[in-house]
Amino acid sequence: MGLCKSRISGLLCLLFLFSSCYKKPKKGREDFIDYYHGVVIGENKEYLKEVEVCIYESFDERDLKTKDSLVKCGFTDKKGYFKIQDSTFTKDNLKSESRSIVFKKEGYELFRMPIIFPESGYRPKVSKTEGMFFIFATLDTVGLRKETVIIK
Repeated sequence: MGLCKSRISGLLCLLFLFSSCYKKPKKGREDFIDYYHGVVIGENKEYLKEVEVCIYESFDERDLKTKDSLVKCGFTDKKGYFKIQDSTFTKDNLKSESRSIVFKKEGYELFRMPIIFPESGYRPKVSKTEGMFFIFATLDTVGLRKETVIIK
């Protein structure tokens, strides 16, 4: 009788051990999400709050001057984090994506970049997600530089 109890308790311990070792896989660099998000920092690696982050339909500078190509805007919080919901962006339209993201904050240089860099053909891609930013579960970070003032 004592042997049965020890076997049962041993089996229960093994079951507990194996179940506690299982971890749900984390979303990472390869996992697309249905919103844009990331973190904005300054030159000294400090979080920048209240940075205006805007998504535009294209990377063409002329489009940035009109509201026609503006998709959506948002602001960073005190931890420099931003999240912009966009249900029109999907995995299916990824190849034809030409949107850009613009970061604006008073006292800092305006910074814009394409969300997906076009392939140059200059060198092969290391991974299928290379050149894509702010559209994965893993956060991307962008740094802003302070404006330089030229005194004449």
